[in-house]
Amino acid sequence: MERFWFLSIVASLSAFHFPAAAQNYALEFDGTEDYISFSSAPSSVQTVECWVYPSTNNQKLFQLNASCYVEIISGTLTATGFTDSTLFVNGLSGVTGVAQGVWSHIAITTATRINASAFELGRIGTGYLNGKLDEVRLWSDVRKETEIIEYMCQTLNGNENGLVAHYQFNETIGSVLTDNTSNDFDGTLQFMENEDWVDSEAFTTWTGSTSSDWAVASNWTDSVPDFNDNTGIPSTGNSPSITANIETNLLVVDSAATLDFSYSGSHTIHGNVFNIGTTNLNPGTHLTITGSLFMLHTSHLNIKPLADLTIGQNLYTRILGLDGTLTIESNNTGTGSLIVNGSSTGNVTTQRYIPAATWTTWDDGWHLISSPVPDYPIQDNFTVSPADEYDFYAWSEP
Repeated sequence: MERFWFLSIVASLSAFHFPAAAQNYALEFDGTEDYISFSSAPSSVQTVECWVYPSTNNQKLFQLNASCYVEIISGTLTATGFTDSTLFVNGLSGVTGVAQGVWSHIAITTATRINASAFELGRIGTGYLNGKLDEVRLWSDVRKETEIIEYMCQTLNGNENGLVAHYQFNETIGSVLTDNTSNDFDGTLQFMENEDWVDSEAFTTWTGSTSSDWAVASNWTDSVPDFNDNTGIPSTGNSPSITANIETNLLVVDSAATLDFSYSGSHTIHGNVFNIGTTNLNPGTHLTITGSLFMLHTSHLNIKPLADLTIGQNLYTRILGLDGTLTIESNNTGTGSLIVNGSSTGNVTTQRYIPAATWTTWDDGWHLISSPVPDYPIQDNFTVSPADEYDFYAWSEP
């Protein structure tokens, strides 16, 4: 009877609910007089976040009051009046570059509670926004980095803990921007017309309400994502399965969610991937991530035999001292492939299928193994499956 086993090698690498909608909308500001005013607003804010599409590298985004405001200066996100602030761009803390002519998610946290007593969107003093805004959220607590990442590509319900104001921008017409929470901090559009309600490609969220097919429009809050769309995969409805070539921009696979690449073809993510749940690259999948891959704690990414993953920038399987699990699988048909063009931080588990020798006793042959990564030794914590096989064993010379 043929016998085989797997050798798993851990190479330590150094270097880090939603309601459905037929279409997502945003508001477009003209840069000369358009803005949104609020007669009342939250009195205790510690996190503010939104999606922004700036037309140029210098933009006035919003103010909470006359001394607390957020703007883009020479392409750099800047927050004034926020104590011990942390700035996030597209989920990454400490990143402040905001590109013009594309959608970016921004978030700012502050250690001191801020009274949004003069809250305005699209205007700071006498300066105005030339661009678009979507999905503005105000929180009464300091949001964690993992929370910002997981929810930035999800449409919220409005009743989340700590959410004190939430604007979806999906009214499509009219002069009122509705607060999606029960606090009713509605805004009033100033000098804006119905034509300023425009289609938004800030993000689209998987609903799985119709089927598991990625390519079905009714499974999404804003149709099937394309290379411009930022995409969120929450744990809801039918789990998505990719059965044709896809392209999308930033991708977030949320905790408890599963994403299956089940098409033997090429796929491209034109940005970063944040894997918080489980992603499976099934045999024949060729996935390219032009940005970086971030594997958050408890996440899993499995590169099945004959699948391959190419990362244009960096791989982080260890974030904040906690590991995700990336496994390159192997069987008698072949082994998965991983190429990282930048640096890597954390652990990768590589399986190596080795066919059984022709003998049936403990001395039936030698097998030479090596690390799949240059200049890194094989660590002691390898495993053999099945455990009672003798095709691999150690020999100590006297």
